[in-house]
Amino acid sequence: MAGRASRVRGTTITVIATFLLLIIVLSTTITDSLMTVYSQEQEQTSAVECNGHIIERGDFDNDEVDEVKVDGTVYEDGDSIILDGNTYTTRIVTVYLFNGTNDNDFIVGRNVSDIIRGKEGDDFIVGFGDNDSLYGDDLFGEDGNDTITGGNDILCGNAGYDHLYGDMIGGGDGNDTISGGDDILYGGEDNDELVGDDLSGWDGDDNITGNNDVLEGGTGDDWLYGDMLHGGVGSDNITGGKDTLYGGEGNDRLFGDSIGGGVGNNTITGGNDTLDGGDGNDELYGDGMEGGDGNDTIKGGADTLDGGDGNDWLIGDRIWGWDGDDTISGGDDTLYGGIGNDHLYGDMIGGEDGYNTITGGKDTLYGGEGNDRLFGDSIGGGVGNNTITGGNDTLDGGDGNDELYGDGMEGGDGNDTIKGGADTLDGGDGNDWLIGDRIWGWDGDDTISGGDDTLYGGIGNDHLYGDMIGGEDGYNTITGGKDTLYGGEGNDRLFGDSIGGGVGNNTITGGNDTLDGGDGNDELYGDGLFGWGGDDTAYGGNDTINAKDNADNNDNIDGDYIVNAEIATLDNQDICASDPDPEVNCEYDDIYTLATLSTGTDPVQLGEPVQITFSSTVDNPVKITSLTVTTPTDSICTYNSLPIIVPENGTFTATYPADFIGIDCNTDTAGTYTVEAITEVGDPITTNFTISFQVVPEAIAGALGIVGTGFISMLLYRRVSKGKGKDKGKDNVASS
Repeated sequence: MAGRASRVRGTTITVIATFLLLIIVLSTTITDSLMTVYSQEQEQTSAVECNGHIIERGDFDNDEVDEVKVDGTVYEDGDSIILDGNTYTTRIVTVYLFNGTNDNDFIVGRNVSDIIRGKEGDDFIVGFGDNDSLYGDDLFGEDGNDTITGGNDILCGNAGYDHLYGDMIGGGDGNDTISGGDDILYGGEDNDELVGDDLSGWDGDDNITGNNDVLEGGTGDDWLYGDMLHGGVGSDNITGGKDTLYGGEGNDRLFGDSIGGGVGNNTITGGNDTLDGGDGNDELYGDGMEGGDGNDTIKGGADTLDGGDGNDWLIGDRIWGWDGDDTISGGDDTLYGGIGNDHLYGDMIGGEDGYNTITGGKDTLYGGEGNDRLFGDSIGGGVGNNTITGGNDTLDGGDGNDELYGDGMEGGDGNDTIKGGADTLDGGDGNDWLIGDRIWGWDGDDTISGGDDTLYGGIGNDHLYGDMIGGEDGYNTITGGKDTLYGGEGNDRLFGDSIGGGVGNNTITGGNDTLDGGDGNDELYGDGLFGWGGDDTAYGGNDTINAKDNADNNDNIDGDYIVNAEIATLDNQDICASDPDPEVNCEYDDIYTLATLSTGTDPVQLGEPVQITFSSTVDNPVKITSLTVTTPTDSICTYNSLPIIVPENGTFTATYPADFIGIDCNTDTAGTYTVEAITEVGDPITTNFTISFQVVPEAIAGALGIVGTGFISMLLYRRVSKGKGKDKGKDNVASS
C-alpha cells in the first residue's frame, strides 16, 4: 500500500503501512471516521500501569489478533469498558498514526512509536513502549463564534521519550468560549514533554479556561507545562486553571501557567499551582503572564513550589503588564528550595507605562541547606503614577551561604506610592546577606514605606540591612519602618535604615531600630539618613544598641548619623549599655534630654524656699557628681549631699537654699540664678533661669508679695564617650 503524508503541528510525517496478510475489520461499532487496521503479525504481550490500572496487550485467545486486558479482564477492539465511573469504547492501535473518535475512547498503543490523537470526548490513552506522542484533544474552531470543549483526558506515556499534550485548541476569529478540560498526564520513565493545555483564542472576544491539570514526569529529564494560553487581539477572559506538576527524579522544567493576553482589555488569572521538582536540577515557574497593550487585570494565583534536592530555580509569579493601566496581583507564594543551591523568587512583576496598581503578594520562601538566593518581591512600576505593595514576606535561608531580599522595588518616573511590607528574614547558619526592603522611587513625587522588618543572621558572618530606600528627585515622603536585627554569633554588619532623599523637599523617617550584635566583631548602624540638597527634616529614630556583656571583642557602635541636613531636628534617645571589661566605642552625635528643671509658676515670697526638680527622661539612672547654684551676687552655693542619683525615668527634687551650703545662699536677692550640673559621663552643663521679683500694690494683692514669672527650662546634655566608659570629647550643649 502506498504511503500517505499527514500534517501534525506543522511537521510532515510520512506514514507507510505494509500489510502482508489478510486485512480484517473486527468491530461493527467503529464509526465512519475511524478505520482500525490489524496486521496478522503478532505483537509481544506487555503490561503497564496507568492511573491505578494494570493494562496488558497481547493475543489472549490465540486468534492472531491482539486484545487488551485491564485488571485481569480481556477486551477486544470496540468493546465497552467502564473505568473509574466513566464509560469508554476500547480502541487497539495497530498503525503508526491513530485517531480516536468524538466519543470517549480507551486507546491502547503498541510497543513501538505511536502518534495517537484522542479527538473530542474524555479519552483514556496508553502509549505502551517506545517514544510516543499522545494528544488528548486536537480541536480547531475556525472563524465564527465557537464553543469548544477539550474533554477530561488521561494520558500515560510509560517507558520511552514521550510527548503528551492534554489539549490543543484553537478558536480562530470570532467570539469563542474554549475549555481545555481536566487532564491527567503520566510521563513514565525517560525524558518526557507534558503539556496540560495549549489554547489559542486568536482575534475576537474570547473566554478561555485552561482547567485543572495533573502532570507527572516520572524518572528522567522532563518538560511539564500546566497551561499555555494565548488570547490574541480583543477583550479576553483567560483562566489558567489549578495545576499540579510533579517532576520526579532527573533534571526537570515545570511551568504552571504561561499566559499571554495580547492587545486589548484583558482579565487574566494564572491559577493556583503546585509544582514539585523532586530530585535533580529543576526550574519551576508558578505563573508566567503578559498582559500586552491595554487595560489589564492580572492575578498570578497562589503557588506552592517545592524544588526538592539539587540545584533549583523557583519563581512563584512572573507577571508583566506592559503599556496601559494595569491591576496586577502576584499571588501568595510558598517556595521550598530543599537541599542544594537554590534561586527562589516570590514575585517578579513589571507594570511599565501607565497608571498601575501592583501587589506582590505574601510570600513564604524556604531555602533549605546549601547556598541560596531568596527574593521575596521584585517589582518595577515603570513610568506613570504607580501604587506598589511588596507584600509580607517570610524568608528562611537555612544552612549555607544565603542572600535574602525581602522586597526589591523601583517606582520609576511619576508619582508613586510604594510599601515594602513587613518582612521576616532568617539567615540560619552560614554567611548571609539579608535585606529587609530595597526600594527606590526615582523621579517624581513618591510616598515610600519600607515596612517593619525582623532579620535573624544566625551563626556565621552576616550582613543585615533593615531598609534601603531612595527617593531621588521630587517631593518624597519616605518611612524606613521599625526594624529588629539580630546578628547572632560571628562577625556581623547590621544596618537599621539607609535612606536617601535625593533632590527636592523630602520628609524622611528612619524608624525605631533594635540592633543586637551578639558574639563576635560587629558593626551596628542604627540609622543612616542623607538629605542631600534642599530643606530636609530628618528623624533618626529611637535606637537601642546592646554591645554584649563579657564578650572579648571590640565593637563599633554608631547610634545615628545624619549628613547634609540643612535643617535637622535631632530628637533621639539612644542608649549604649555594655560591661566595662571589653573596649566599647560609643559615639553619639545627638542631643539628649537629661532632665526637666522646674520651680513652678506660683508666686514666691521674698525669703521663701524654691523647689528645683529634675525629671529624668532616659532609661538609665543619671549620676550627678556636682550641683551648684550661683546667685545674682556671684555667691556659689553647693548641694550638700553628693553624688545625686536620678532614677531612670524618675525625678529628684532639691530645695534651695535649705539643701545648699555657702555664703549668702538665700532668696532675698532678685535677679538671675545659674544652675550648673556635672554628670559622670560628660562635661559641665549649665542653664540659666531668672526670677523677677515684683512688688505688688497692697490694694491689688492684699499683701506685699512676690510673683515668680518663670522657672521652667530643659537641661540638655550631649556626650561623646570612647573606650571603657571614659569621656574622650568636648560637648556642645544647647539649652532651651
